[in-house]
Amino acid sequence: MSFSLLAALLAVAPIQSKEATGPLIVEGNVPIVELELKRLGGGFRKARFAIDTGGGAFILGSKLMDEVTKPLGASVQEEGEQFVRLTMPTAQFQGLSLDLAGVPIIGVPGNVRALPRNDVEGLIPGCLLCKYDVVFDYPGHHFTLAAPGTLAHLGKPLKISVGKRNGFPRIEAEIAGKKYGFLLDTGGSFTMLTEPLVKEFAKPVTPTTGAVGFANMFGGPTEASALMTRIAEVKLGDDVLTGVGVVSRQVGTFEKYMSGMMPAPIVGSIAGNVLRDYRVQIDYAGTTVYLTRAGHSVDADQVTVGLVLRARLSGEFEVSSVSSGADPAVAKDIHTRDILVSVGDHELKGGTLAAAALALSGDPGTKKRLVLKRDGKTMEFLAPVKQIL
Repeated sequence: MSFSLLAALLAVAPIQSKEATGPLIVEGNVPIVELELKRLGGGFRKARFAIDTGGGAFILGSKLMDEVTKPLGASVQEEGEQFVRLTMPTAQFQGLSLDLAGVPIIGVPGNVRALPRNDVEGLIPGCLLCKYDVVFDYPGHHFTLAAPGTLAHLGKPLKISVGKRNGFPRIEAEIAGKKYGFLLDTGGSFTMLTEPLVKEFAKPVTPTTGAVGFANMFGGPTEASALMTRIAEVKLGDDVLTGVGVVSRQVGTFEKYMSGMMPAPIVGSIAGNVLRDYRVQIDYAGTTVYLTRAGHSVDADQVTVGLVLRARLSGEFEVSSVSSGADPAVAKDIHTRDILVSVGDHELKGGTLAAAALALSGDPGTKKRLVLKRDGKTMEFLAPVKQIL
């Protein structure tokens, strides 16, 4: 090849950036970014993706998957949900092409959203993130992906371990003088902890029953009976966090199931209600997270009517339970399996759990006008707002 031809080719060839930064949306404590995916018929299409350091697959909602990829075989059912394996799409973030090689690509037929709790059409998993240096700047509302070793380190360093196959980051926190392992979980909107430790750390206070606010991530029996409390003090490296809200998971969820996916055992996950105050920089290759605390926010979602909801496939929201910390009038007037139609002027059908949590929250002592359906009849209640946690 002549020098002049080579020079001409180099002049027009695109130069792949090693770093990209774009807006970070925080919705119900969950970080969300916009990706561009190549349509099967040509051109690119934008879509919102939740970013989940503990996610195991690149997930696409039904409408998006039909536009940008093809199924690999028939769909399968798992825990009541339909999933299908997909061909690899072409995706980019702020012009940076995403390396999806080796990443499971999964679609959810029948669900436009990849998650019921957020307005997103996809999910970015840990097994993709671990190929990069990553920055979640929650307070600054920016997200960065960069080639390993290209970013300057900012913040207090804290060692992590990373799952070799799934990229799940394990971090340690100290509670009551003892260190425990946790999943560093950007996909979780509320910090989770195994039930026995929730009971232990709650003493002498009795935990409330029912996952409300942003702890209401999917509804159903698990969250209907979940326990919630605040841990007096959690040490995360040099930072001392007080009154950290946690929601329980059944014994074995973390100790057995999740620990089997991690580099070492864990008892829970440190999630959005803690991480939202931080700039979180993860150096996966260097097995270090750098934390810069920029805020001391409160769990405003826990000042609420106190309902645990489940999103139906129809787009309606069914009451799974009423929190034991809710006003007695709420427990008296609202029943399990009622359909919550609206909160004030906010119609819920077709919305998200995060939006429903915001609608149900407010100032202590105020009342929310709720419209519900029960056995085909429509009813209206004025439900008091209360500090649940």
